[in-house]
Amino acid sequence: VFTSDKEYPSLDNPDVGVRLLALYRYWNTIAYFYPYRDLITNWEKVLVDYIPIMIKADSRLKYELALASLVAKIEDTHAGITGYIKSTMDYYGHCSPAFSLAYIQNNWVVTKYLDVTTGPGSGVELGDVLDSINGKTVEEIVQSRLAITSASNLPTKYRNISWNLLKTNDSVMTLSFTRVGVAITKRVRTFPENNLSKLGFT
Repeated sequence: VFTSDKEYPSLDNPDVGVRLLALYRYWNTIAYFYPYRDLITNWEKVLVDYIPIMIKADSRLKYELALASLVAKIEDTHAGITGYIKSTMDYYGHCSPAFSLAYIQNNWVVTKYLDVTTGPGSGVELGDVLDSINGKTVEEIVQSRLAITSASNLPTKYRNISWNLLKTNDSVMTLSFTRVGVAITKRVRTFPENNLSKLGFT
């Protein structure tokens, strides 16, 4: 823990100087203190590559996503961005349907109802294979999130992506599935995260 480093909690949208400072701090921490530094290739190039990325990250969301992709470069499951990341949370969304997914044999499969009534009532069945979300293929969405998802291997990246894959800010999602070889489409209701416990979600 670097207790002497100054924090800037009042900067909702850090200027370019603060963004570059964040890059330099993180890069040096990994370069000089990370115990697995020898497992990272081309860490010197990461600094060069991320200077223009940080300069162009001129919104809070762009900045948070740039930091997420920077952290993901070390390929460590225990590394991540915590604290004030409201823009990232808004980006993924604050609502979810009443079921969850897991990545199984190259497919995103519905594996669990989060409520014994609302889950089955969605018309989605356990074992359904998710193909698209609101008209966008799951593969396309996943590929766009790999670079900002920190993990030591691809299966763990997929696991971490599954936690946010069904998040949205909309009250309804249009989901396409394959069920025992048959293509189906469902309009599924979603629930705010702070209301899930009221429905008995686990």
